[in-house]
Amino acid sequence: MDPVRFDTLVKSLSTPGTRRAVVRLLAALPLAGALAMFAPGGAAARCRGARRCGRRNCCAKAEVCGDREAKRCAPRCDDACFTRTGCGCAATFDTDRSYCNVNPTDFGALCAEPACDSHEDCAPDGFCSNVTCGEQTTRCLAACPAE
Repeated sequence: MDPVRFDTLVKSLSTPGTRRAVVRLLAALPLAGALAMFAPGGAAARCRGARRCGRRNCCAKAEVCGDREAKRCAPRCDDACFTRTGCGCAATFDTDRSYCNVNPTDFGALCAEPACDSHEDCAPDGFCSNVTCGEQTTRCLAACPAE
């Protein structure tokens, strides 16, 4: 590289900017951060091929968003679910979204449990689901563990 051109380049990079330029740069940083979320590889981009579950949380392709409020994902009800021992499918009470759940071994005991009104009534790995206990009612069912 030509030494004169190199010196000119270095001087241009080291020349300090004005205070106004620095203030403009600092004011633009929050906007740049927000726009970066939508750039390839940003927070919004990481959900490609996955389902969104609440704000900025994503479920894997093999999962569904069982509870948007708590941003909890559950295994999808599909062929893989049926091949798991002790697992079946149930629909959540609020969205009728099917997920892979642990099949209760004793429906009598399950139906004796109090009905749930929201997912918050259930354990962290459970979802308030539609079950048939005489009439269609809701009870907490645990999601099948991921394979």
